[in-house]
Amino acid sequence: MFLDGGLRFLLLDPITGHKFSETILDDRDPETSENLQVHVKNLNMPVALPDILSSDGKYLFMRSQRFAFERSGRFELKPVREQIPPHSGNHTEQASQQYGEGAHLFCPFGFLDDTWFHRSYWVFGRSFASGAGGYYRAGRYAPAGRILVFDDSCIYGYGRQPQYYKWSTPLEYQLFAAEKYPDSQSIEYHWTDYSVPILVRAMVLADKTLFIAGPADVLNEEEAFDYWSAEPNDPNYNPNIPAKLVAQDAALEGHSGTLLWAVSASDGNKLAEYNLESLPVWDGMVAANGRLFISMKNGKVQCFVGGNYPPKVDAGEDQSIFPIATAILDATIMDDGLPKVDPCDLGSEPIGVTTNWIKLDGPGQINFGDPCAVDTTASFSQSGQYTLRLTAFDGDLSYYDDINISVSRPGDLDFDNDVDVFDLDKLVTQWLLGGCDALNLFCNGADQTGSGSIDFGDYVVTAKNWLSGVHPAAPTDLVATPGYNQTSLDWDDNAELDMAGYNVYRSLSSGSGYTRVNQSLLRNSEYVDTNVTNYITYYYLVTAVDTFKYESVYSDEVSACTGIQPVMKLLADIGVTTSEAVVSKWEDQAKNNDASQSTEDERPVLINSAINNEPAIEFDGTGKHLDVSDSGDINTGGPYSGKTLAVVFKTDSDVDSRQVIWEQGGGVRGLSFYLDSGNLYINGWNLGESQTQWGPSALNTPVFANTVYVATLVMDANTGTFEGFVNGTSIGIYDSVAQLHKHSGNCAFGHKEGATKFHDGTGSGAGNFAGQIAEFYQYNEALPDGDRQILENVLIKKYGVSSNRLAAQ
Repeated sequence: MFLDGGLRFLLLDPITGHKFSETILDDRDPETSENLQVHVKNLNMPVALPDILSSDGKYLFMRSQRFAFERSGRFELKPVREQIPPHSGNHTEQASQQYGEGAHLFCPFGFLDDTWFHRSYWVFGRSFASGAGGYYRAGRYAPAGRILVFDDSCIYGYGRQPQYYKWSTPLEYQLFAAEKYPDSQSIEYHWTDYSVPILVRAMVLADKTLFIAGPADVLNEEEAFDYWSAEPNDPNYNPNIPAKLVAQDAALEGHSGTLLWAVSASDGNKLAEYNLESLPVWDGMVAANGRLFISMKNGKVQCFVGGNYPPKVDAGEDQSIFPIATAILDATIMDDGLPKVDPCDLGSEPIGVTTNWIKLDGPGQINFGDPCAVDTTASFSQSGQYTLRLTAFDGDLSYYDDINISVSRPGDLDFDNDVDVFDLDKLVTQWLLGGCDALNLFCNGADQTGSGSIDFGDYVVTAKNWLSGVHPAAPTDLVATPGYNQTSLDWDDNAELDMAGYNVYRSLSSGSGYTRVNQSLLRNSEYVDTNVTNYITYYYLVTAVDTFKYESVYSDEVSACTGIQPVMKLLADIGVTTSEAVVSKWEDQAKNNDASQSTEDERPVLINSAINNEPAIEFDGTGKHLDVSDSGDINTGGPYSGKTLAVVFKTDSDVDSRQVIWEQGGGVRGLSFYLDSGNLYINGWNLGESQTQWGPSALNTPVFANTVYVATLVMDANTGTFEGFVNGTSIGIYDSVAQLHKHSGNCAFGHKEGATKFHDGTGSGAGNFAGQIAEFYQYNEALPDGDRQILENVLIKKYGVSSNRLAAQ
């Protein structure tokens, strides 16, 4: 409004397009010619930015600015600015003006602003006061939040919890319903929920159901703030906070899944939960005609059909039982009675709910009394930790809930996962009491033979398990989370009462060569290993140690590769699905983008000892290839300001024909590695007419036949450079690079997938590759030189590559 002659406010006839009026809104009051700033209280400027306009039928609103209309002629309507906000610089007066005529939904920063920042939020009120004394107070006097919806009587929102309506660095959020027209000049909440584990990016109200969607909220900001401000030995110091910050960043980028909840608008209870394949775009959800449409950041729109909700399932409380006992499963199923037997007759009977119990995890066999009954029994063939799942299906939708059953070791009468003198004491106590019946759980577990009495046979069971029971159990559920220059480990607490701590062991190879990394026993079931080198895979085990210094056997092994995490990571020694060595799928270890081939005749072959005794996938030059579907991570997200791709490959006897090793994109924009006329080309291009054009880069170097290479591509739009490396040595820089925009079309290993752009400006030739590929990485940023060199050195060492394998220049 204050630049280039102001804003143009046009009123048009929606039927004919006739212009009723055109009004210039500039920095002057049209009545007094004064600068509009004289009307403004506090630190605001007059509302001057366009946005999505809204109306309550009487007024038109642009953000917090209200417009009325006056008729200046038969066909002339002119907008009139009313009550230039904020109403007052005094907080109490400002609060008193938030309700009444003109209250509406607006965002001071604009409805399309999707930045997750603590001063950016939506308001249902009449105005907004900025400044350190104003911006955070909106939520005290008018419903405010990251995102809001409303009906005739209520405002529903996701915003900061009331204790954070102050100048606060950390924030935590709530889902709430508030009165739309309160009796007093303050917010009246109908319900609030502080425990919603979603950072809500999209929200819509459909009848009596509130739908919310977004990434997982995995980090408590107060705990993170305490971590960074904690003094040494402060009990609030949580060493897992850096790893949780990494996990939260990954969640915000959509790498940890996205949740959709259906919530009751009347009480805030969760009705259903679904997983989405991508993050929703900001405010990208709408309900219409019994369907829910979600626009997602991967370019897709997902549709959910309304009317029926899956059954509510509660499998019951977790249990601990003795080996000879039977678990009593007491579950609860609730359903909405849909769908109907006759979908056209709402009065017809429901189809009905069927249920089924299964074993999800555990070391032994489970015998269910009736696996199809809601309430049933379960007996177990051996001790250990079990997870059972109860699934309910209403004829259309299903839902499930899990229950954990801990079956103690024989002789472990006190459920501490340890057979020792305390268990013997319980055995002797029951023995001396005499008498035993099934009503007291087999004499509190002492009747381990099920004979109906405590005798020498039960003592033998305890004695046999004494020696193995002295040692604590191995820790369970070990998880390794890689970070930059660190690996965060977390595992379940052991149940033994005489636990002293834990040891962490690490190796550079799986299954052997482990050394302890902690100097003293760890008191907590977590550890952050900072003595690591990025881009090297480490293997970890954990043991438990009791107060008598007995140490358990190793836990299950986990691995982690530290450093900047790729969006695509394929290794021929992990996750390759074959049938008689023929490859149908190559699993992405970054869990995003698998490579696969559905046509049997076009599948390559896995060679177990191909390159330096390491496996590789072999392409024979006849068109055998692996496809990678479109993904926002690698090609359809865009525009990308940075990319790093690295591939380990071995040439065949032919290096002269045109052969595509990897290719993504088409004739307009993309990235590729290929061979042609005895040269390796590292290529990138962006030739869209409406974009900054660059490329093809066509960086190249001669290569030998039957030779192994590590090739790396680094694109950095921030520095304007595109550089290629072979075996850690630069082969040239293309220095006119801008962003790489999104490019559809499946990506592929081993041939040209559709269109592409070669160094000669053409896309001709099939480009069938004859050679082997062992590893492939893709990052959505330009790796710093130090990180790139470490990654290349790891690959060069693993595959026995020497820099002298570059052909003479």
